[in-house]
Amino acid sequence: MFTNILICLGLLAVAGLCIWLARRALHLRNPFARWALAIVASLPALLLILATGLISYGYYSLYRPRSAPAIQLDTAASPARLARGEHLARSTCVACHTTSGELPLSGGFDLSVDSPLPIGNLVPPNLTPGGPLKDWSDAEIVQAIRNGLHQDGRVLLMPTEVLRNLSDEDVASLVAFLRSQPAVSNDTPPVYVSPVLAMFVGAGLAPVGEEPVVKPVIAPAKAPTAEYGAYILSYQDCQSCHGPDLKGSPGGLGPAAPSVRAFLKNWTAEQFIQTMRTGVDPGGHPIQPPMPWKMIGQMDDDELTALYLYIRNMHE
Repeated sequence: MFTNILICLGLLAVAGLCIWLARRALHLRNPFARWALAIVASLPALLLILATGLISYGYYSLYRPRSAPAIQLDTAASPARLARGEHLARSTCVACHTTSGELPLSGGFDLSVDSPLPIGNLVPPNLTPGGPLKDWSDAEIVQAIRNGLHQDGRVLLMPTEVLRNLSDEDVASLVAFLRSQPAVSNDTPPVYVSPVLAMFVGAGLAPVGEEPVVKPVIAPAKAPTAEYGAYILSYQDCQSCHGPDLKGSPGGLGPAAPSVRAFLKNWTAEQFIQTMRTGVDPGGHPIQPPMPWKMIGQMDDDELTALYLYIRNMHE
């Protein structure tokens, strides 16, 4: 944080220098030179002041304490819940919270390496009982999954916009499973948000701190249907890369990604399932990283069929 303060002060110092140069230019006798140089010096000053304001507001948005109503869920472990929680972890959490794509969720790699911009160091933490969660209550873990809040109230940099759609039962199952994992000792480095990412947050281009979910979330019955596919898509992080309508994205903070819908309109459900299981599409082309096909392939046939049906039937 001290480094970030110095960066902001440095930007303001350069802005101040530009303002001083603009004031000096106003003393020139030649009218054209006077106003041309004053404008040339003033524009960088205004941009630097704006950037500093956005960066400062971004850090404020990220680190100010927030609150949300307590969520009361029964998180008692049962064989069914542990099995469902493990399945969700394999098909949802392993892409970020492991380095191998396999359980346990002992901490991931730096997600910022997939960004074309210097956004900082974003290493997902160890979620086994050997990590920070050993000092968290079940209610705090539920709040983190549902509303993206750390136990101290600050925003967590995780895909809350989709994880908040997990049903109450699925959240309870995931909490029960997290508690059941073997304890792994692996201290991940603290998250560092660069001024670039803070500026995006301050400008509203990387929204954080959505309104908390306070009502119960109920999933439709599990079946190979478009309705259940919509539920799966609601908590999977597909749209952050492939765009809100899954028609592809040119990239930005994250990598560029192709249109899922363009592919699936020419694939059968069986081909989609085979692609997610093997990492090779029907044309024989390997799926390129960072697409987490191995994680998606952990879904069972009913889930993948449901996802396929929903995406194929999305409205234009």
